[in-house]
Amino acid sequence: MRNRLLLLLVPFLLFSCTQKPKPVAQAAADSRQPVAIMYVGIPSMLIHSFPTTDSPVISKYGFGETVSVLSHKGEWAELRMFDNRSGWVLTSELMTAEQSKERVSEVPHFYREPAKVEGGRSHGQIEMQAKVGADGVVTTVLVTKNTTGSTALADQNVEALKQAQFYPITQKGQRLTFTYTHSVWY
Repeated sequence: MRNRLLLLLVPFLLFSCTQKPKPVAQAAADSRQPVAIMYVGIPSMLIHSFPTTDSPVISKYGFGETVSVLSHKGEWAELRMFDNRSGWVLTSELMTAEQSKERVSEVPHFYREPAKVEGGRSHGQIEMQAKVGADGVVTTVLVTKNTTGSTALADQNVEALKQAQFYPITQKGQRLTFTYTHSVWY
């Protein structure tokens, strides 16, 4: 009984293995010509399925990447993505070629500066070293000098620097991690 079952099953398996996979339907190519070529102007740009901030995020692009703008709708721009689909971003998150020449560099620039920390009557300097990831996010901060005499003030400045964000540093088209020295005087 078992041998008969195997004899029936083997040809079926051989037949299944020799079948070519059926092609998957591909999305129709969007043949619209772009109205502009722009660049991602923020460290991490979310692409939405519709021109609203509460619509689903369908992709993400990084600082300095080139994008093709297909259309505009109010404060939104429709982009062609790498897979030929389209998605929506706020126009304010994009930059022109001229702006990208200023912002894309090997020198650190804040995207979001650290919040100012009130020092009261303290006098002196707090120097910190921040390790920054390739996406411009501060990962760790170490106090290297504190002449104010206040560890609480140094701790507040460390927390403020951790909340800051940088434009990613690019070199030969690659985003790099880096160390940034930040000083605050009171």
